Amino acid sequence: MISLETLACCLTCLGGVALCLWGDARERGRLLGLGKMIASVSFLTLALYAPEGGALGDRYLLGVRLALSASLVGDACLIWRTELAFLAGLGAFLVAHVLFAWASLSALSSLSLTGWLVGGVALALGGLVLRWLRPSIPQGLWWPSVAYMCVISGMVSTCLQLSIERGDTLVGLAAVGFWISDLSVARDRFQSLGLRNRLWGIPLYFASQLLFGLSLYPH
Repeated sequence: MISLETLACCLTCLGGVALCLWGDARERGRLLGLGKMIASVSFLTLALYAPEGGALGDRYLLGVRLALSASLVGDACLIWRTELAFLAGLGAFLVAHVLFAWASLSALSSLSLTGWLVGGVALALGGLVLRWLRPSIPQGLWWPSVAYMCVISGMVSTCLQLSIERGDTLVGLAAVGFWISDLSVARDRFQSLGLRNRLWGIPLYFASQLLFGLSLYPH
């Protein structure tokens, strides 16, 4: 049964997402940033309220908490649309993906061929997206973008392996959702697609973070 604290964190996160999108649509940067930080603090609070040991072990609990903390830092950086802020945000999310991968590995009994094949597919698809975006990506951001795509594909691989081994759909859905939402960020950053792109990318990102947080609870 969902506790009141868990429900409050989820609803507050969704409210923050709504405020973020409303501020974006109205071109009110402060409301956008406020909504984003409300949503980010909410998914981190959800993880901090999780019972010790969690559903998948102590190391998974620690890894997800640290990963969501890094994601919060990345969200704060991406409020500004400068290249320096983007690089800082990219670095923070890179750390988050590494920590999600570590958390998943810590709960796995072994690595499977199926998981690595899935990771390879994610990497190939990401490579195609980067190739498509390459004319729009500044030269200084090309190799950081390639490194980021490799790391997030590894994260998807390990999370899906854990999802298959433990029969836990939350972890797999969270990883795939995070991966897709990152593609929307790349398109928005390098092609300036505007609100239409963010209307689905932002909710998908925060939903994925909530799923990672919920994966810490017995279910």
